[in-house]
Amino acid sequence: MKGEGEVVDHVGQLWLKEGFSVSCFKLGLPHVLGCVAILCWMSGCEETGKRYTLTIDSGPDATVTLDPPWGRYEPGTLVGIYVTPDSGREFVQILWDDGTCSSSRPGESSRPPVVLMYEDMRGTVVLSSPGKYALRIWAYTYATVAFDPPDGTYDPGTTVTITVTPRPGASFWNIQWDDTTRTYDNPDQVTMDRDKWGMVDFYFLP
Repeated sequence: MKGEGEVVDHVGQLWLKEGFSVSCFKLGLPHVLGCVAILCWMSGCEETGKRYTLTIDSGPDATVTLDPPWGRYEPGTLVGIYVTPDSGREFVQILWDDGTCSSSRPGESSRPPVVLMYEDMRGTVVLSSPGKYALRIWAYTYATVAFDPPDGTYDPGTTVTITVTPRPGASFWNIQWDDTTRTYDNPDQVTMDRDKWGMVDFYFLP
């Protein structure tokens, strides 16, 4: 869909234990599915009949597909956001209204940004810009990630502060960068001298 769109229906259930279930969608990410289900259980994503709205503004230069595609979701639903930019542009991130962001792993369409629905969410697609460097951080759904400044694309030499806020049950360990280095500070700062992407590693509390 171009721009905004909402479609409404029901989702399947993943039973965690007797008398309790959450709504999740596999998205080809079984390791994420298991951990998200556990975190959702710890956070209290009970079946309440409530639906949360997911709205993505893609602007005129990209197409957005939600998977599942309904636009309104039960608490605990895991949703993949597939962004297809027009020719010559690259997807960088979804910038959410609360200042956090969600990125995919560059070049891996099977790992889109994923969100766990526990509130209404509205975001804007950020695409690559000529002459600017892109910053992408992949954190699954185990944490929120925020950049300061929040743009996602930056002039050369810009210093960006990265803050990772883990969800209940997860703890930040490090960011593994595309040049094989790791940083253990949180918040962390990077200087934009090239396109950069990183994957957040976590450890999980018993």
